[in-house]
This record gives sequence, structure tokens and C-alpha cells, in this order.
Amino acid sequence: MRTTRKKRTLEEEGEKEEGEARGSQEEKKWSTEKERWESKYRCLQLVVWMMKRDIVESRVDMSDGRTEKKKG
Repeated sequence: MRTTRKKRTLEEEGEKEEGEARGSQEEKKWSTEKERWESKYRCLQLVVWMMKRDIVESRVDMSDGRTEKKKG
């Protein structure tokens, strides 16, 4: 009876280790995907900020009577 209990616990421990290994691989995959999305988000934030700044500058230029910025 003791040997079967030991075998079962060893098998369960082996299954736990395999599950943890799979979990860590999925976690790494998720974290790299998360980092990619975060970098894309930061890039888009920068683009939006630059566009807003450009619009504000062109408005200021127009109100001062200076030549308006050419777009594109």
C-alpha cells in the first residue's frame, strides 16, 4: 500500500512540474506579446502627440498672420 501511494505522489509531482513548465512558456509568450502591444501603443501615442502639436502650431501660425504650414 505504501509503494502505490509513493508512486502516485511521484506521478502527481511529475505532472505538476510539466504543468508549471507549460505555464511558464505560455507566460513568456504572453509577456512578449504584451510588450509588443505596449510598444505599439507608445508609438501611436507619440504619433498622436506629434499630430496634435503640428495642428496647434499651424493654428498659432495662422493667428499670428505668418505663413501657414504646408501639410504633406
